[in-house]
Amino acid sequence: GTFRPDVGVLLNISADHLDRHKTMAAYTAAKLNLFARQKEGDIALVYDDPELVRLLKNYINDEQIVTFGRAGNTKSVVISRDGGREEIYSLKGSELDSRTGRLNAEAAILAAVLLHCDQAGIERGLQTFTHAPHRLQLVRELGGVRYFDDSKATNSGAVLSALRSFTGRVILIAGGKEKGEDFSILCAAVEEKVKAVILIGEAADSLEKILHGKSPCRRADSMEEAVVLANELAREGDVVLLAPACASFDMFANYGERGDVFTRAVMKLRVDQKEAVCL
Repeated sequence: GTFRPDVGVLLNISADHLDRHKTMAAYTAAKLNLFARQKEGDIALVYDDPELVRLLKNYINDEQIVTFGRAGNTKSVVISRDGGREEIYSLKGSELDSRTGRLNAEAAILAAVLLHCDQAGIERGLQTFTHAPHRLQLVRELGGVRYFDDSKATNSGAVLSALRSFTGRVILIAGGKEKGEDFSILCAAVEEKVKAVILIGEAADSLEKILHGKSPCRRADSMEEAVVLANELAREGDVVLLAPACASFDMFANYGERGDVFTRAVMKLRVDQKEAVCL
């Protein structure tokens, strides 16, 4: 191939697609191929992780590496232009106003600045940004419970990011086709934030084995059954989150169909459908 980006952006490397790549080393090498043909003057924009920066030095020079990752806990992103002029980008009220959203926004802003875009244009983009379908998408609020479709969260890292986006208690719908995931990285967040886990698909046994004792686990034979059970368990202020940590191919054609089935099931719920369920 001949692809060579002027600015290459690598948001993260977390265990994923190991059914295909077999090892994390092979998966990491595949992602770092993004920078393999960069030349002097090109930029590698990556998360501020010492090991990632060390690996990048096998591809490009130190001065070509720009890191991000300082905006995770703020409502704004501060960027310094050449010459030291600071620009402040507020994310308050935008769809990027979450921990993961702020990190993604910081990377996008830096990439735009490096490509000499002006501040006004970048601000317009931030304020008009909308999540792609099935990426932490609010489906509806019913009886004080919010239902989110994050069907695109097909690995543990993405589920972890989703859980960190919420301050209230979460009822998590997870499971599907396994692809070599390390589900154990979910344990601390599940124990802290998840009121109950509803498990579906082929990975239900593996997930329950790892998450047992971290949060009550329930089983469902279909997405529709999972949504009804989540509705029964949820109370005002709770979040119901579809974030499977798995591929979809055991039950669905793709993650989009999985999210669509979830959405249709949520839209069929009624306020008077709730029954008392004890955990």
